[in-house]
Amino acid sequence: MKFRYLVTGCPRSGTKTARLVMEKMGLKVTHEDVFNETGFRPEKAMAKSIEAESSCFAVPFVEQLREDVPDVRVVHLVREPLACIASLIKRTILSGATGKFFLPWIGADPRRRDKLTVDDHACFWCEWNLMLRAAGPDAVARIEDGSEMMAKIINPDFVGSVGVGLIDNQTTGGVEPIRWSDITDRVTRERVRMYAQEYGYTV
Repeated sequence: MKFRYLVTGCPRSGTKTARLVMEKMGLKVTHEDVFNETGFRPEKAMAKSIEAESSCFAVPFVEQLREDVPDVRVVHLVREPLACIASLIKRTILSGATGKFFLPWIGADPRRRDKLTVDDHACFWCEWNLMLRAAGPDAVARIEDGSEMMAKIINPDFVGSVGVGLIDNQTTGGVEPIRWSDITDRVTRERVRMYAQEYGYTV
């Protein structure tokens, strides 16, 4: 048994669901164990008991992982941006403790994480996805396309059904959706729109 699959992306894009999908695919999978707020733990990836990982913390370490596991398949998981940004804000991903991990990677000061605006969260969504795009993922999966499609993207040779229910876009857990007009900086708003269109979302 060897480490074969990594599903990663912006926080609040659905990596927990990805873990469930990979479990249903019969893989030995962990969630935020190989990659978490402490960084990359390569000894975990090399452990014979793990075949896959889902973690939003993995994005800065994809190239390093490929040095250790050259044939790993990396799947970039995305979620509709307004829904993802709204969830980032609601769940205090950047303004809370995990902001200490995420913000320095995009050149932001974690000491001001309690003063973050919608624009700051939108900028983070762009930068985190851009960092992963630059690392050259093997495929992109949209959480809204469902678990069966995700399973086929993770492993194109997979045969079977996983039957895992997915999140309802923008409504899970009482998260209020944001509007395009809530992103007040025009340049940031257009960047989000551009990337959203590239991922196949209607804007």
